[in-house]
Amino acid sequence: MTAHHLCERVIDSADYLERQGMTVQQLRSMHHPMTRLETYSATYRYFGIIKDLKRLNADYAHRLIFVAGQHRLGLGGLSTLIEKALVRWPIAPST
Repeated sequence: MTAHHLCERVIDSADYLERQGMTVQQLRSMHHPMTRLETYSATYRYFGIIKDLKRLNADYAHRLIFVAGQHRLGLGGLSTLIEKALVRWPIAPST
């Protein structure tokens, strides 16, 4: 997946999740621990500029895309899907 395509999918996924009522706290639970102040606005700003992503941001992107995609298919509630995403792309401990 190209950086352009990945960033577009993150924006689409975050927008979908926000409209579905995913809380900011749930969004933050999927973000890497270096900043627990993540917001939807910050996600839109960061991924609105096409860039190659480092691993932590790529993992966050994949978590968002996974949760939105699975939720769209009716494969679980947000909390359950977030847990599954965190198993698939675990948050690395802070260094």
